[in-house]
Amino acid sequence: MSFVWVPGTPLDEAALERLNQHFPRPTEPPHEGWFMSDGPTYYDWIVNNDPDEVKLNVINGYLLDTSGGIKAFPNVEKEQQQWRYSFHYLLPYLLKRYNTNYLLSDLISYFVLLYSDDIPDVYPGFRQDILNTLGSAIMWPAFWEGKDLSKALRKGNRDYWYLYGTTDFYTIFSPAMYFCLKYLSPQEIRTWCSSMFKIKGTHWHYNLLNWLYQETFTLMMHFEQDDLPQEKTIQPKGSLGVNAQIHSLSIRSDNMRLFIDMLKQNGIYYP
Repeated sequence: MSFVWVPGTPLDEAALERLNQHFPRPTEPPHEGWFMSDGPTYYDWIVNNDPDEVKLNVINGYLLDTSGGIKAFPNVEKEQQQWRYSFHYLLPYLLKRYNTNYLLSDLISYFVLLYSDDIPDVYPGFRQDILNTLGSAIMWPAFWEGKDLSKALRKGNRDYWYLYGTTDFYTIFSPAMYFCLKYLSPQEIRTWCSSMFKIKGTHWHYNLLNWLYQETFTLMMHFEQDDLPQEKTIQPKGSLGVNAQIHSLSIRSDNMRLFIDMLKQNGIYYP
């Protein structure tokens, strides 16, 4: 199997449609993420409203609240199932709004909360559909002009980012990188790295190098040790996600070692 990042890749409409078909609107609204009020509160808009018409601040509040419930109450089986299913139902709708207010970073971090190991076969082809949508969203046209980042992303340049960096893009970029390092197979890591290093845009390249400097060089030292466990839990320099935050995640040692090797082969890693 291969997996690549190519700037300007459009939405995979077929994958979004399959997600829609396998996860129709739920018949019961999901419970709020916390259980401290006098009576139960439910998110009725999920069963009563078109997700395309729900305001972003409502979606942000839902992701913030229920992601907290997922982390704080792992033993409430019914509610956990509701939160998981509702996310699957909402995902294809929210992915179409991916370039809005850091929503993509929240979708990635929420997915990692739900699937802390691998991407399961929820239905035949589910993993590939997730890779072709959530895993590839950073390449979708709204982020790009030709082979470099779009001018819309560069408007947020401030301070030390000045000419080439953008805090807007970094908030999306870091979760996307960790998503791939966590879920791709070794063969997919190879093709992903090869495609990523072929992107020559100046602003893109700056953000890649900045991410490597901020996030990876310290972590890499831990993955070059002998007798590594199969997986290691790491803590990114900054939390992943804005509303649905996560502060740690597990990555397979083989994946990280292969990533280091690919960086070395391309003259990017200097220990």
